[in-house]
Amino acid sequence: MWNLALCGFDPQLKVPPCKSSAHRRSKVLLLIILSLSTTVTLVVLVLLFVLLKCRKKDRKLRSILDISPQETWRRISYQELVRATCRFNEHNLLGKGHFGSIYKGRLGDDMELAVKVFYQQFEEAFTSFELNVK
Repeated sequence: MWNLALCGFDPQLKVPPCKSSAHRRSKVLLLIILSLSTTVTLVVLVLLFVLLKCRKKDRKLRSILDISPQETWRRISYQELVRATCRFNEHNLLGKGHFGSIYKGRLGDDMELAVKVFYQQFEEAFTSFELNVK
């Protein structure tokens, strides 16, 4: 019978020399290096993926913010405002202030809006309007 685990340096027993502990250490070191490099590579790939996703969202947000207000504004006639607020019905009243009332309304294309109606033409009323719009 042969004992394959038997090793040493004895010419009489004719057994193979034992592998040195340096050889084992190099195998362990190689295994550690391979596992670390694989882990680092995976972490870098995940970070790149996350960065690219964030950049894509940032571009979408910037494109939305780049639309100028003039492109989204639309002229609405007084008659459309009267229809949208049901003739400025009290059911559509959102609130009252010193210079006027604010009504909610819905246009024919289902666009919701708020309409401020001024009581009197004061310079303060115009300033109030500017502050509400801004």
